[in-house]
Amino acid sequence: MSKWEMVRLSEVAAMMTDGDWIESKDQSPNGIRLLQVGNIGKGFYIDKSERAKYISEITFSNLKCTEVIEGDILISRLPDPVGRACIVPHHNIKLITAVDCTIIRLNSQLCNKHYLLHYLCSPQYFWQIEKYVVGTTRSRISRKNLQTISVPLPPLPVQQQIADVLDQANVLLEKRKAQIEKLDLLVKSRFLEMFGDPLTNPMGWETRPLFATLEAGSTVTYGIVQTGDNVKDGVPVFRPIDIVSGRIPLRSELKCTTKEISSKYKRTLLKGYELLITVRGSIGDTFQVTPEFEGCNVARNIVPLRIDTRYLLYPFMEGLFGQSATKQVIAELTKGIALQGLNMSEFREINIIIPPLELQNNFVNFVSAANKSKVEMQRGLDTLELLYKSLMQKCFSGEMF
Repeated sequence: MSKWEMVRLSEVAAMMTDGDWIESKDQSPNGIRLLQVGNIGKGFYIDKSERAKYISEITFSNLKCTEVIEGDILISRLPDPVGRACIVPHHNIKLITAVDCTIIRLNSQLCNKHYLLHYLCSPQYFWQIEKYVVGTTRSRISRKNLQTISVPLPPLPVQQQIADVLDQANVLLEKRKAQIEKLDLLVKSRFLEMFGDPLTNPMGWETRPLFATLEAGSTVTYGIVQTGDNVKDGVPVFRPIDIVSGRIPLRSELKCTTKEISSKYKRTLLKGYELLITVRGSIGDTFQVTPEFEGCNVARNIVPLRIDTRYLLYPFMEGLFGQSATKQVIAELTKGIALQGLNMSEFREINIIIPPLELQNNFVNFVSAANKSKVEMQRGLDTLELLYKSLMQKCFSGEMF
């Protein structure tokens, strides 16, 4: 329990409103930029300028859109996770945001935006969010419920102190994350050195369509469309958030669906040696399943691939799908299409390079050495994150100030 006064989120806002309903027909090649839920990270802004969407000034006026300005806080009302937030940085153009994003323009006399952003990343905040999340097909929170979220409100000087302390702790976390990212970049660079661009294939490797590189009898299809609510003693289900975090998940951490729902998706039931690939949202992220995950299933945004290891090795395929060229190919198949409408026949036909197994093995050995270093770094990061959460708890409860 915080010793500070607890107020509603709406009480610290000079403005709190949702973005605008912008349909495809309303968009333009340039003009006013549309920020979407994909631009909102957990505490940070994601630019994605190469995939930006726009509307014209005329459309802005006709739809009576709300302009988003530098320093506004955006909260995603959709996963993953529901309720994540970021501060809008400076742009050289006018901005609006989508209807599934909530805009908060703070009353600066009451609340420091950096203090609030830290709180919007805290376990205390997400515990409250979970109480209001609804939806089986796609989880969400309403703005009405978001407005009622409680926020501890110390005096402004204390808010600044808390923000400074948590900023410093966050710097340490980001440095460790950057080290891990450099290892990932090193692996990607090594892949290009050994095999070349998998799209242009400058080394002239044999190629086959994706379906022809799979184990006999397997197929290319996505998982459970509606997983339902998390149930006890059900079937664990991989979701994109379990893959894109970069952290190896535990079976016990996966949310579960009912055995009845899972049984309707037998083709994606895991045997314990698949490569999972995300095909919507954060496209092309991968995770190699190990035997401990046998019997689990996957959600609709994920395709499990059972590779024919006579031709291809799993770490090689992870490296291939990690390349920007491969991600772009998949993105073009999913752009602007609901997952149910994903053209799986085209996805099955994407060309896969088939270098000699000996060369693939050399790459696998390199990846194995890099992963050993990554595991040690990840352990250090996990420790730092636990300390960071403990520090947040002490800050927002008033124990430290």
